[in-house]
Amino acid sequence: MFRISARALASITPVLLVGSVASASTIFNFSITDQYAGDNHDRGSGWLEGDPSGLGDGSFWITSGQITFTETDDAVSEGTWNLITSNGSALIGPLETLSEQGEYAADNLFYPGQNANLAGTSGIYGDQASYLTEWGLLFGNETHGADFTEINIWGNGGGPNNYSFNSLDDNTTDPKHNADADETFIYGGETVPEPASLSILCLSSLGLFARRRRHA
Repeated sequence: MFRISARALASITPVLLVGSVASASTIFNFSITDQYAGDNHDRGSGWLEGDPSGLGDGSFWITSGQITFTETDDAVSEGTWNLITSNGSALIGPLETLSEQGEYAADNLFYPGQNANLAGTSGIYGDQASYLTEWGLLFGNETHGADFTEINIWGNGGGPNNYSFNSLDDNTTDPKHNADADETFIYGGETVPEPASLSILCLSSLGLFARRRRHA
């Protein structure tokens, strides 16, 4: 039988072992499509990752993300495009920031509460709920030179079917496509990733020995 004396118990030292805990940003899922059935319509989905913007309006500043187009009307190539986070000299957002080509102004903000229309810096003319401001999200590639593509998706404040999608690439000096505010942006919920490691609380003691005693 093992017995631990009161003195030995008193010598037990609680030790908190803390691993490096990564900051867990929130991931938002979304899809976008136009209202027209048949051929030559836009269809895509993606994810956005970010943290509270600090603007005090419930918005998240998106710092990474992707959109994958499975169908387009030739405005942009089908495939996956990354969020553009810089114009080459400054970060995009959380306030209105010009894209590298100067065609778009984006803020890369997302409003999970669908209240972008109430934000003081939204630029939205309509008064209905919106996940995006008038500046919206910027996707494409960050080549900072030739062979560029910029894709801007923004809200107009006219309801769930009142988003716009516009793209520009180095093959033309004019935007290739304007959706005439007929795009539907659907928020598909959020995912909070697990931290890279967890804090572990354990008890340990230095020099603690249990004495075994035999009883007759």
